[in-house]
Amino acid sequence: MPSSETLDSAHAFYIHVSEMFRKHSLVYYEVLFAQLAISSAPPDVDTSSLQSTVIKGYTDLGRYDDAYAAFLVTPFNEQ
Repeated sequence: MPSSETLDSAHAFYIHVSEMFRKHSLVYYEVLFAQLAISSAPPDVDTSSLQSTVIKGYTDLGRYDDAYAAFLVTPFNEQ
């Protein structure tokens, strides 16, 4: 891991690992670690980009039922 990046929580670690897998086009593992990052996120953290990663990843993998299920649990801001 780069010494300049501080991974002070499980949430930060999972995001870091998910991004590493994305850089190597390993979509399944990118999605897996994005889901772990979502589940370990503190309540005040915006996880919308991670949720988008999960939905897009499942779609790219052809797992449409999983993509739809992830879409259904994605919170939306109502304005």
